[in-house]
Amino acid sequence: MSKEKNLSTAFRKFLDEDVVQASFESCITKGDGSFVPVEYSLSKQGTGKEVTILAVVRDITERKHIEEMLRQDNEELELRVAQRTGQLAELNKALLEEIEERRQVERELRKRKERFGTLFENMAQGVFYQNRDGRMADVNDSALKFFGLTRQEFIDRDSFSPHWKVISENGLELSPEEHPSMLALRTGKPVRDKIAGVLNPTTGDVVWLVINALPEFEEGESEPSQVCVTLHDITGIKQMERELRSARDNLEKRVEERTLELQKTHSQLLHAEKLSAIGSLSASIAHEFNNPLQSVMTVMKGIYLHAALHQDEKVLMDMSLKECERMRDLIRNLQDFNRPTSGHMSQVDLHAAMDSILIFGKYRYKRKNILIKKQYAPALPIVRAVADQIKQVFLNLLNNAVDGCAEAGGGTITIGTSVRDSGSVQITVQDTGKGIPPEIIPRIFEPFFTTKPAVKGTGLGLSVCSDIVKSHGGLLTVKSEPGLGTTFTVVLPIQGNREEGRR
Repeated sequence: MSKEKNLSTAFRKFLDEDVVQASFESCITKGDGSFVPVEYSLSKQGTGKEVTILAVVRDITERKHIEEMLRQDNEELELRVAQRTGQLAELNKALLEEIEERRQVERELRKRKERFGTLFENMAQGVFYQNRDGRMADVNDSALKFFGLTRQEFIDRDSFSPHWKVISENGLELSPEEHPSMLALRTGKPVRDKIAGVLNPTTGDVVWLVINALPEFEEGESEPSQVCVTLHDITGIKQMERELRSARDNLEKRVEERTLELQKTHSQLLHAEKLSAIGSLSASIAHEFNNPLQSVMTVMKGIYLHAALHQDEKVLMDMSLKECERMRDLIRNLQDFNRPTSGHMSQVDLHAAMDSILIFGKYRYKRKNILIKKQYAPALPIVRAVADQIKQVFLNLLNNAVDGCAEAGGGTITIGTSVRDSGSVQITVQDTGKGIPPEIIPRIFEPFFTTKPAVKGTGLGLSVCSDIVKSHGGLLTVKSEPGLGTTFTVVLPIQGNREEGRR
């Protein structure tokens, strides 16, 4: 009844409304009591009071069934969408959390990178990175300072650049293949504590460095992708090593010089003792010879004056007296030569000093087939000198000349004196012996340098002769030609020297 009431209500509403067509759904009851969904399509025909309504009734059971299926599908879809939306919300929440975590990691990495960059740029140690192809990838300011390069000059340069000059500790230049960074790239093994010097083109100095090269690998790769090289400046330490080495060398040189001085002093003391012993012995012999000689001469003079002698006997007696006088002169010269002096300056007759030396070698010269020539200047000035020391110089120079001539089978020794314009006198001892080899001349006055056997010579040495002459304000020089002979020249000031000889 209610459905029919609803239907009539719908018809009245259609008639009352100012519309021509309308449609609505309703249900009709079948004979079996079931309901059938239908759709009414209404249209008005006519005007005024005569209005006809055309109604078309259509069974919409199938459509309703389809709509019900669509509704169910829609509900299911909405449920699934809701479920998926929930899942997406959870995923979105997880994604947001992951994004936040990544942002946090990125912020931390950025902070670490900034801290590393600050440390990298400001650390005192030099650091640079080199790619596997050998080219420079990055560098800090300390390394650029060591190398004397700008960043632009350094980046993309490789170890084979001709501008590099790397030196090993032994002073030899390292080849590019031997650079620590290249060794690490080639072998894949760290190179630690390698010391090398790098030429700084800006200052022109060599900067000495302790180098460590550490290869770095990409994940899954067996060959290094790059190498990190650290540089520690040890130039100051190297400078200290050089200074210590120089100080040690200087100390060793001073010790060697002092040792030579001590050896020289010891040799001089031995020589002085030798001369003293010879002097004492010769003085004793001279004294013992002089007394009987005086007695013999007295008797011979008495016989010569008072005895009746034949002419030929007088000639023989006269010859004997002259020989006795010559013996007396020899004894006096022996006493004069060995008489000790105070070591202070005195007036010295250089001719007399030389003659006192020559007289003792007379028979030695003759035995060795050596001729002595004297070319003395007339009226040679008396000089102020220490007599014993000057005699020692003359004796040594004469002995060297005799040895030189003897090795040549004999020869001539010429002793000359002259006065120089500079207020000094010159004494030369020239021989015609075998001469001195040129390579020896520069060392001739070095302490204890000799070409003679150790047991030969006076033990004084030309070095001491040179020192004696220098202490008198003079100069001792030598000229020689192999096979032609040697000339030693002594120059002494006439007024002597303030040092008053060697004390």
